[in-house]
Amino acid sequence: MIPSNFSSSFSRHLRFSLLVSLLLLVLPLRHVNGCIFLGDEFEGYSFLDISLIDDKLPFAPYLVSFASIANAYYRKADLRRPSNVEEWSERHCRKASTDDIAYLVYHAPVRQLQELKRGVLSKKDKPGFTLLQNAFARFIYEEQCLETIDYLLFARACQPHVVERDFWDDTPKDIPAMQELINQGKALFLRLESHYIRLRYAYQIIRLAHYMGDYQQTLELYDYLMPKIDADPSILDSWILGHKAGALMGLGQNVEASYLYSLIFEDSPSRRESAWLSFRITTDEEWEACLALCLNDRQRAGLHVLRAHGTDSRLLEEMQHIYDLDPGNPNLELLLVRELQRLEKELMSVSPKSDRHIHRQSPPKPRDIAGKRAVELLAFVKNCSTAGKVTQPGLWQMAQGYLEMLTGDFYFAARTLEAASGDLSDPKLRQQVQGLQKALEIQQISTLSDSLEREIAGWYNDELFEAFPDLEPLLEDKLARLYRESGHPGKAFRIHYPLRALKWNPDLAIVEDLIALCNKDRLTPLEKKMVVRDDGSTIINDLYDLKASALLARGQVEAARETWKNIERSRWDDYGAFNPFVERLKPCIDCPLPDSVTTFNKGEIMERLIRMEYDAKADPEQSASLFYKLGIAWLNMSYFGHAWEVMDFDRNGGSLDWASTRGSNIFPAYNSPLGYIENFDLSKAQDFFNRSMKLAKNPELAARAAFMGAFCEQQVFYTSGKKYPMTYNYFEKIKTEYRNTDFCDYIIEECKYFSYYFNR
Repeated sequence: MIPSNFSSSFSRHLRFSLLVSLLLLVLPLRHVNGCIFLGDEFEGYSFLDISLIDDKLPFAPYLVSFASIANAYYRKADLRRPSNVEEWSERHCRKASTDDIAYLVYHAPVRQLQELKRGVLSKKDKPGFTLLQNAFARFIYEEQCLETIDYLLFARACQPHVVERDFWDDTPKDIPAMQELINQGKALFLRLESHYIRLRYAYQIIRLAHYMGDYQQTLELYDYLMPKIDADPSILDSWILGHKAGALMGLGQNVEASYLYSLIFEDSPSRRESAWLSFRITTDEEWEACLALCLNDRQRAGLHVLRAHGTDSRLLEEMQHIYDLDPGNPNLELLLVRELQRLEKELMSVSPKSDRHIHRQSPPKPRDIAGKRAVELLAFVKNCSTAGKVTQPGLWQMAQGYLEMLTGDFYFAARTLEAASGDLSDPKLRQQVQGLQKALEIQQISTLSDSLEREIAGWYNDELFEAFPDLEPLLEDKLARLYRESGHPGKAFRIHYPLRALKWNPDLAIVEDLIALCNKDRLTPLEKKMVVRDDGSTIINDLYDLKASALLARGQVEAARETWKNIERSRWDDYGAFNPFVERLKPCIDCPLPDSVTTFNKGEIMERLIRMEYDAKADPEQSASLFYKLGIAWLNMSYFGHAWEVMDFDRNGGSLDWASTRGSNIFPAYNSPLGYIENFDLSKAQDFFNRSMKLAKNPELAARAAFMGAFCEQQVFYTSGKKYPMTYNYFEKIKTEYRNTDFCDYIIEECKYFSYYFNR
């Protein structure tokens, strides 16, 4: 049965490419914390070295990856020209360099070609010195190759009519001029002695008819010209056949056209991608008719190779057909590697690595279906590797070991790979087996010890880790999982992420584990990478700073101070100087403090917060004023204040907009599984403002406390995702209870928001 998406054509893929381009232009990129996410990509592991087959066949990319086909398609002019130049060189006994040939064939001005023709026609009219510096031009002149120079002039006249035009170019083709060139070419063709030059004229003439869209004339010219040529095999044979196939496709004769495209795909590297894109078989009846046109099993196998490339093809079934028809077909190895790629993508993608980014939303891979396919492919591979009919038995034995590993049969995978490694003459294949053995060794690690960690540290210098880049993430994901299972969340975190990622949203269990690690008597090399700097010191003070700041953000001032005291007092200034006690009725995050303002380090701020709260409770005369100052401090240390760095390590100006629609203070963050937290919590600030307002004997102070409480009330509304109606309790209190204060008059003038509320 024909796969539903097997029909392929140039126009279809052109439309697809345009759609992708337009989507990239119009779809918004997702920004989170200054990072751009381009979508959820495959995050599993790949241990296949594609160069194993890339070096065997020039068209390997077309069977391994659609992206490679698309890229190659847009490079096709670059593929054709070198092939054409190389053939000119071969046919002229390599008397000139390819650069000289390329210049004369593609770049020389027409006047130079005419100058060369005059020299060929008359020895007296010798070409100029500059032209004869070109070895190909000199060869044509010395050998009197008039037919060759006439052809070059004819090809140059045809070229403007057969170039691929821009998609948006709707300029009409000059059909009369193209037909006139066809007529001229036919007349010249019959007078030519060189059958190779005849072949080149035939190509130009047939191509002109095809580009005219006159498909019937294209076929008639093919039937008229080609029997009159007796030349050695040439790349032009496939190029001409491609124009015949295109004409047949244009006339609706899909079956015969697709059969010809299958021959071109097999025989012509320079036309392979366009043949693949043009192949179109849409029904079982067309498929059977196409098979009937094949002259031998090799051609029939070639059709199955093309059908196997459909994205929903029954790949194993197609491989079985190819093996039965032509077991030595090199495309079998390509399809084998392609299926191994697909299976590893599905079977190796669900892993500890998959939880490393909280923004990941890809649905689980169909592992049960992929596992069944892997088992079925394994049975086929075992048969092929032992029957002795395939061209690379070592590759098939390697594939058997890999499939056993993918299906979880580590014992037999180890045996198979060990057997494969003993008899491999190909160094790349030998390295491939070694890479799989290392991947298998990593997957079989079940427990960790200091001695094993020391051994593992040396693996990073193994050349296999350079040859197979995914060995490193596989190892690190395995280590992270084992660390988590053994109660070491800090080590599990640091094996993947920098300390900065922990600062974005501190997890105290991770921090405590890393502090304990810093205090360990003897660190393994892996542990040193986690907590030791280049100068030999540990990151323990940074961890105490992180823990104290996180505790302070949770409102646990005493616990934060006790943590901070673990840092030597002489180092307290290393972590910044601030003054959260400065009152600003108009919040300004980036406005610098005046030089006259005294600043404090974090430890001193914690001490002042504790002392001020104690004094406020102990001295009723100062309570209202001190509670107000404490409210100011907690407000300024939040996301909304200029001293936010006391409790946080980064701040994103766009977070408030995000929170206003989602009601969360944790956001997705690139390269952090914990996300990114903002300190929106104003509960302590609001509590202190309420206390100040309640205890204040001075209505001016009470009014100020009420106004700052209103600011907290407003921000709570926005950061909660606007789940509840906005309240104006504090504004109402100022309006009704503190109307006669100077401060009320001041904010009526200065705060348009309050002024609107007051005067409504």
